[in-house]
Amino acid sequence: MLLFDSRFSCLQSLMENYGHIKKKPHFGGYCILVNHVIIGQVLDGEFYLRGCLFAELQFEVSGLQKLIYTKKGVHLILKYFFINEILWNDNLLLCYYIDLAYKAAVEELSQKQHSHIRIKDLPNMNMSIERALGKVGISDVDYLKMLGAKGHLEKLKIFN
Repeated sequence: MLLFDSRFSCLQSLMENYGHIKKKPHFGGYCILVNHVIIGQVLDGEFYLRGCLFAELQFEVSGLQKLIYTKKGVHLILKYFFINEILWNDNLLLCYYIDLAYKAAVEELSQKQHSHIRIKDLPNMNMSIERALGKVGISDVDYLKMLGAKGHLEKLKIFN
């Protein structure tokens, strides 16, 4: 991590436009967060940019190498891409990649927060419960939460 510490100030200056930068322990190293969004990972003194959604394809096309993390003898290929010496020396391209990683991470977070959750995806629920609730008119997670446990139990009793 000592190798990266000298470059962290460089990263801070490149990312100061985006907001608050923070470090957090992650995968045996630490991750770099900007406004509570993970955009990078530092592992063994090397920096990796997070590639999600459209950023992943761009990083692969550009020839950046994916992070291969080994845990208990199993190799995991993660969506983090190695920032090599050439990129550290090219501030314009590095800024572009950081911008791409940040925008993709924000978009992914937004998609996850607005994704439609089905009743069967809730804890202690399954398809048969979802079907039974659908028969009594409860087909939406928000409506289920609004009714509460007693409300939907009463509806099921009336139906049966």
